[in-house]
Amino acid sequence: MTPAHPSCLNCGAALTGAYCAACGQKAGPPVRTVREFARETSHELADWDGKIPATLKTLFTQPGVLTIDALAGRRMRWLTPLRVYLLCSVAFFACKPVLESVTGRSPRQSIRLTTDGTPGTPLSAAELQRIREGLPARVFGADRVERIAVGRADVSRQINSALQQSMFVLLPLFALLTRIVWRKQLPYFSGHLIAAFHFQAAVFGVLTVYWMIATLVPSDAVAVVANTVALAYIGWYGLTAYRRIFRDSWPTMIIKAALVLVPYFFFFVLTGLVILGYTVWRM
Repeated sequence: MTPAHPSCLNCGAALTGAYCAACGQKAGPPVRTVREFARETSHELADWDGKIPATLKTLFTQPGVLTIDALAGRRMRWLTPLRVYLLCSVAFFACKPVLESVTGRSPRQSIRLTTDGTPGTPLSAAELQRIREGLPARVFGADRVERIAVGRADVSRQINSALQQSMFVLLPLFALLTRIVWRKQLPYFSGHLIAAFHFQAAVFGVLTVYWMIATLVPSDAVAVVANTVALAYIGWYGLTAYRRIFRDSWPTMIIKAALVLVPYFFFFVLTGLVILGYTVWRM
């Protein structure tokens, strides 16, 4: 017989509903069979009480809604902003190595070194001459630039990886810039940080899809189309999300977005140049 007042198996408190009021654990019997274990595990991974699919669907199809709900205190129906950000960023950073190991191909790189031939092969006399006469050779030394040219595939991977990871470092900067521009509508930095988490999570999501397409379909035409669509989506998403959050008119929204993006991209490019210089200097 079921006791009249069942207790929580975690903390022993009396249960009054589907969840323990003291510790939050869901009510239910302990797992005793492999079937129960498989069902519970698949439920946790694929559903998380329905929050994962609902949160991701809203994140990618309704820009700004998750941030608006978080700022209004409506948090139970969605994953927390940090969890959304971590989920999408982990998917992004795990996507490339997994696809490369499965397919044996690398996605088309956005950063290339202007030398001909196959990576790892000796350079021709014309290539060596062009390298020695170039500005990078004068700054970093001809021998170092030659080594980079020979191993350019590995260097490109290092630079791309460092640039992607720099997005973590620059996220608080993006939130600070939006706080400066929209300080009257939302004076608290934490609110802008929540918006930045959601926006960059969406960016990680669309970039994950882009890397999948670029890896699985190694075609110049497909890469160009996928890149164009990804950039267009990111632009539309950012403008739509922040317009919904701060309720600006489109002209005002575009002007304020430019005030945020210009200094952000300056620091992003500066970070990229620092990473490039450091990578080259280590060669």
